[in-house]
Amino acid sequence: MEEHFGKTGGVVITFLYFFAICPLLWIYGVTITNTFMTFWENQLGFAPLNRGFVALFLLLLMAFVIWFGKDLMVKVMSYLVWPFIASLVLISLSLIPYWNSAVIDQG
Repeated sequence: MEEHFGKTGGVVITFLYFFAICPLLWIYGVTITNTFMTFWENQLGFAPLNRGFVALFLLLLMAFVIWFGKDLMVKVMSYLVWPFIASLVLISLSLIPYWNSAVIDQG
């Protein structure tokens, strides 16, 4: 940044970037914790966990993945995308009997 905007401009842009990204990371941390807790309690039927420990564990897990670099993160996400696509296809196929063909017939 400093080479394009000078020292002061680089510092200003760095602070603006921090204040733009930091709230998004907080929201993401809260959202992923809530999603995990809901899944843990409602879908799996387990007893509620301490929210603070779950949030800390999930954030440390994400930091651990990021620590080992972009390549590992891309590899992990590439494995997760296939079950996600398969679940979308299976859900879509299971909903075919509930389609309303009257909408198509009107056209």
